Amino acid sequence: PFMRGLSRALLHPEENVVVLIEELNRGNAAAILGDVLQLLDRGDDGRSRYEIEATPEQRAYFAAQGITSDVVSLPPNFYLWATMNSADQGVFPLDTAFRRRWSYVYKGYTEPCAYPSDVAVISYGGKRYSWDAFRGAINDHLVEQGIHEDKLVGPYFLAALQLSDLQAVLQKLFLYLWDDVLRFRQEALFSDRSFSAVTTSWNSGAGTPLNLKLPE
Repeated sequence: PFMRGLSRALLHPEENVVVLIEELNRGNAAAILGDVLQLLDRGDDGRSRYEIEATPEQRAYFAAQGITSDVVSLPPNFYLWATMNSADQGVFPLDTAFRRRWSYVYKGYTEPCAYPSDVAVISYGGKRYSWDAFRGAINDHLVEQGIHEDKLVGPYFLAALQLSDLQAVLQKLFLYLWDDVLRFRQEALFSDRSFSAVTTSWNSGAGTPLNLKLPE
């Protein structure tokens, strides 16, 4: 993907080309990128400050695209964008030398959900609530309980289709809150003493298993 994107950027300097890396810290990013790490230092003109020698495979790939080059360098119209959840446990850490080569945009749990308004709705207790209002009430309650930010419910925790699926709300959202967020103090949010009881009191969306104050 990197070589395809780079070749396109070199062949079409009038275009902006983006290579998107999902979950950057799911692998050893520095090892995966290798010498490309040196290219991430950009000058004021957007070009790599340094260049690296192209490997025989890279030269052959360039030649197949009609590009003649013995070095690899990033032009100003070529971008690497990556996503990561810095709170994920059990993944590879990113060292400071690697991190400083990137610009950051923080996306927090308070970001509004961009699903269409008729989709971003959830049923609870026989009533319909805005998804942002519903998860906002949950998050406010969890913050009062001292729950860390990385455990709170973000705007896309549930996919658009899952918001209208009452079983998905139970099995994904409620079970996450029960098992992961409040593992040893479920009573801080739930009115039942077992998840089996939560399942019963949920009653396909007609019940109210959460000790939660919701907006009218």
